[in-house]
Amino acid sequence: MVEPLELLPYHWQRLFTSLRGQGVEIIPPPLQDRMPDTDLGRFQAFLAGKVGPQPLDHDGTLILLRGKRDTDLGSYLAALLRRNPSFHPCFLIPDKSRTLDEAFIQEGLPSLGIQPASLARPTLQALKLIPNFLWTPVDPYKIMEFVSLPLKPLETELANRIAQQMAQTPGILGESWQVMLGQYFSELEERALKDSNLDVREIRQQYRFWFERRRFDVAGSVPKNEVEDIFQYLFIWAKKTLEQKSNNPSLLMLAEQAKQIVDLLQTLPEKELSRLELERIVRTVYEPAPMQLNLREIGSFPYVHQPNALCAPVRELVWWNFTQNEPDYFFSRWYDHERAWLQQLNIPLNSPADQNALLGFQRRHPVWMTQHRLILVIPEVAEGVP
Repeated sequence: MVEPLELLPYHWQRLFTSLRGQGVEIIPPPLQDRMPDTDLGRFQAFLAGKVGPQPLDHDGTLILLRGKRDTDLGSYLAALLRRNPSFHPCFLIPDKSRTLDEAFIQEGLPSLGIQPASLARPTLQALKLIPNFLWTPVDPYKIMEFVSLPLKPLETELANRIAQQMAQTPGILGESWQVMLGQYFSELEERALKDSNLDVREIRQQYRFWFERRRFDVAGSVPKNEVEDIFQYLFIWAKKTLEQKSNNPSLLMLAEQAKQIVDLLQTLPEKELSRLELERIVRTVYEPAPMQLNLREIGSFPYVHQPNALCAPVRELVWWNFTQNEPDYFFSRWYDHERAWLQQLNIPLNSPADQNALLGFQRRHPVWMTQHRLILVIPEVAEGVP
């Protein structure tokens, strides 16, 4: 175990207790009793609650590496590592950013092979959102997300008008919606007289395909060929747009994944699909979107993304971008009467206090796992954000 059993969610506690009952040995995390008389040791003792604030000797075991930008700090670290071959620390890289890896490559160091969050991710949201056009009742929030995408198979000005309309009057296809639509197409036809690049017929066809299509009861199923149609449409649109905007690699990823969904659907024996089955198919193709632009190279530095992923002590640790923000919200998902009812069924739930205790342990864990030197890298600006 890395985390203490009592801090884990109840279902994990129940599983491990059951395993113990079957004779399986569950080894708890080791006690944090090694606190050397160094700056790092004093910091570890302070986090363990064994001592209060302590004066530091500046002995080099606890280093705050500050800089204006993460790119500057990445270049500095890469140069430092190249000039000191015996310095081979482990890295904790919380954000799946390639900033540090790019700095290593530029300096001639082995690539870490980090899988970043794909640049195509905002575009790939279309894969998850377009199935909502198949169902009734319509989910207006999903439609709002669709028309707000940076790249979507719908003319930008029309999408903006729809978004404004839904913000003022929730729901779709009402009387005010039709007024907005008539006004938009009247203005579009006037503009098309002066701008030959505007294809009014194509824009009307886009609107009809998404908003005037046949819909199916969300509790039932949808014919498979209807699903194939919308993803085939997305594939053709992405390929066509890519030819016009060849500098956007996200469209290539979107086209390939839409095509994969069509191919997968065609291999299925089922003639109809439920909403859950359709979501699983889309997720199967959508999830592998993170890309590995460089393979991990021989001699690269060990690294982890999660603070609680260190399963054994490390001699030296560099905590990259030591700037993690707090969660956006931290309230209970359950009302008191719901929690009491579940408690009667012997289903205890983790409270926000329990979740916070686990999060606190995980954040302190890398400090306790470091034996000789801890370097906290603290930029003022990371990924362009203060």
